[in-house]
Amino acid sequence: MVQYVEGELCYTVQCLTHTDPDTGFYAMDVTTSNCSEKCEPHQVYVPSSDPYVCCGSCKNVSCSFTNENGTTEVFTAGSSWVSNCTRFDCIETAVGAVILASGVVCPPFNDTECIQNGGVVQTYVDGCCKTCKEDGKTCKRVAIRTTIRKDDCRSNAPTWV
Repeated sequence: MVQYVEGELCYTVQCLTHTDPDTGFYAMDVTTSNCSEKCEPHQVYVPSSDPYVCCGSCKNVSCSFTNENGTTEVFTAGSSWVSNCTRFDCIETAVGAVILASGVVCPPFNDTECIQNGGVVQTYVDGCCKTCKEDGKTCKRVAIRTTIRKDDCRSNAPTWV
């Protein structure tokens, strides 16, 4: 079997076991493959390293991701993003860049407790998780019993202040 590429066409020529009645030579079977594979913008064409495979293939060099609204974004290998409470990582592998998906895990959170303590509920990780933002200026009025002292004077008994 012999393969050769001419432009975008790859010819595979195979010698058959029967002879051609007109010429007396062994007959040949010739097949043609079109190697004009058009790669996507996030891919590169890699010629085949296998001598028995005529055409190469497209290899991802970055990750193409389609959002819920139908738009497509391209992410470089090594980047991460969150969509619909799922974390996506574009990772480089031997076969090209691929997308690895994992669920976002949030710590437990109590909205009511946050608000009762004077805090404000805020979200993070693109709205998947919640946290309580406390103002730090929140004061509570408390009464304590204490003995008042000033220089070398003191109250006779503990007083509510």
